[in-house]
Amino acid sequence: MNRLTTKKSWEEHWSRRNLMKKIGKHYWFSDLFQKELKDKKYESLIEIGGYPGYFSIYFKKYWGYDTTLLDYINSIGRIKELLRYNDLGPKEVNIIPSDFLAFKPDNQFDVVFSYGFIEHFSNIEEILGKHWKLVKPGGKLIIIYPNFLGINGLLQGVFDPDNLIKHNLSIMVIKNLRGKLLSAGINKCKISYYGGLGVWLEDLNRRSPILRMFIYALAALGKVVNILGFNNRFISPHIILVAKK
Repeated sequence: MNRLTTKKSWEEHWSRRNLMKKIGKHYWFSDLFQKELKDKKYESLIEIGGYPGYFSIYFKKYWGYDTTLLDYINSIGRIKELLRYNDLGPKEVNIIPSDFLAFKPDNQFDVVFSYGFIEHFSNIEEILGKHWKLVKPGGKLIIIYPNFLGINGLLQGVFDPDNLIKHNLSIMVIKNLRGKLLSAGINKCKISYYGGLGVWLEDLNRRSPILRMFIYALAALGKVVNILGFNNRFISPHIILVAKK
């Protein structure tokens, strides 16, 4: 089986959450986007597996991109509610309620982006290849996914092993990922760890007070470490892949 998660598990995951969030100019990874995109005359972006569309909203509001959100969770009403909450009209983000593996695009995009998506599959070459085919010549592919081979993975293994098994840990070894990229036809790319120290657990508000305090303390320490600019396999919470076609 290629998928390490199910549609039902994602629907249950999002049903437990209040999706209404104001997306600000300095949203997650905005420093990365400034570095990789600010001098490019890009106009279009697709966010793959990005329900409920936080990054699609970010790029529409602050970059003026023609943004498209693709996800197989067919809760269009909740997405449109989130758009209104962020002062956007219901049609200002294109919504494609489709399974990525079955998706047959009519066009390509200047920027192809996914966050927390590829690690939920075992057929990584196919997933990477489908991302790459969506990129226009001269465009960029940006993929962000978690690093569970350091302190964050240790926490997951101890306190949430059921979540850990939903992730493809092999691609969190960067040399393994490079081999998958070559198989997918992506010859030149940058791969790096991102974030000096970051940890999280799903449904933290439902966990014990002691565990919550421990996670909050690590998060506070992480802000100090981030200022110092340390990024490596053992403490960084994310891996960043950037490729230009």
